[in-house]
Amino acid sequence: MAQMGVRPNMTEAQARDEITRRVQFLCDYAKTTGTRGFVLGISGGIDSTLAGRLCQQTMMVLVCMLINVLYTL
Repeated sequence: MAQMGVRPNMTEAQARDEITRRVQFLCDYAKTTGTRGFVLGISGGIDSTLAGRLCQQTMMVLVCMLINVLYTL
């Protein structure tokens, strides 16, 4: 578990911080590479659900940033 960075006894605040950190990583990746989206293989399990939700949150952040840029030009 240590090699994967798993912390099984997280508080709710720590879990929120971890989600924010991972969404920010995906945002940074998308901006750095110029990608316009993510492709996921979804099996329907909890790990796929979590991966899908993180990507959904990431895209919401990126769309809000794009809208902000378009309206400030």
